[in-house]
Amino acid sequence: MPDGTIPKEFSDGIQILPYEAVPGDSIFPYLDVDDENIELSITPNRADALSMRGVAYAVAASYGKALHFPERTLLEIEKPAAYEISVAIASDKVVTYASRVVEKVTIKPSPQCLQNLLMHAGIRPINNVVDVTNCVLLNF
Repeated sequence: MPDGTIPKEFSDGIQILPYEAVPGDSIFPYLDVDDENIELSITPNRADALSMRGVAYAVAASYGKALHFPERTLLEIEKPAAYEISVAIASDKVVTYASRVVEKVTIKPSPQCLQNLLMHAGIRPINNVVDVTNCVLLNF
């Protein structure tokens, strides 16, 4: 894992393992980071590989595997806004801007599986809201 991707609370401290952890066993299965990693060096002529999806297509082609991205749907509820949001866009090049209001969110650490996704992408997990935002931006 690249330096600087371990969550801050564990970078200088102690990682708390599950009670059933056996001393002397490999730590990687307990942290759910015993998966395989592929390290890539992207050259400037491969603009298609500068996104996570582009890399997924390239790796799938290299291994002769089929690639499937899950179809996701968004359930929206029409509800009058409790407050008004004002957005100023300082460019005529922005043709679309969209936003959503998400209510009843509790800031807390992300699940370990989400933290692992981010750490493998070279991003330090922060909390559930920041981490989900980063996953959406990376198009996981």
